[in-house]
Amino acid sequence: MNALSPPIQLDRERCKGCLLCLDVCPNDLIVMDNRPNLQGHFPVALVHADYCVQCRHCVDICPDQAFSLPRSAGLNWPGWVFHLSRGWHARKQP
Repeated sequence: MNALSPPIQLDRERCKGCLLCLDVCPNDLIVMDNRPNLQGHFPVALVHADYCVQCRHCVDICPDQAFSLPRSAGLNWPGWVFHLSRGWHARKQP
């Protein structure tokens, strides 16, 4: 995987804004975009795509096939560190 390319890619022109993907991302990297695409749909947007853990939940749930992963997607360490630190910080501290 090229260090400059994000681990996940979104084709916002394919997205019709069904929003099914919003709840499946373990790192909450998918948000609703307030800018319409060329078809007039309000697609989703990726925030901090570099923190993607490549779980493929968004790829699997998208009926429009708007998400894609690189063919040789290796383990994305920054994404997993972010995911684990979010879980650690979310725990209630005594």
